[in-house]
Amino acid sequence: MNKKNKLAVRIIAWILAILMVLSLGILSVQLIVDQIRLNKEAKEKEQQEQQENGDHDHDHDHDHDE
Repeated sequence: MNKKNKLAVRIIAWILAILMVLSLGILSVQLIVDQIRLNKEAKEKEQQEQQENGDHDHDHDHDHDE
């Protein structure tokens, strides 16, 4: 019975360790995907602002510098 208990504890420990590593991996991937999405949205917003500024007079650009 003692050997069975040790084996069960080892199996549970391995399962928990694997689940922990998998969850950390999933969280890392989610963070990377979110960062890429935020960077993409920021670039798109910047391009839209540049296009809007390009459609107006250059005096509009000087307002942002002040």
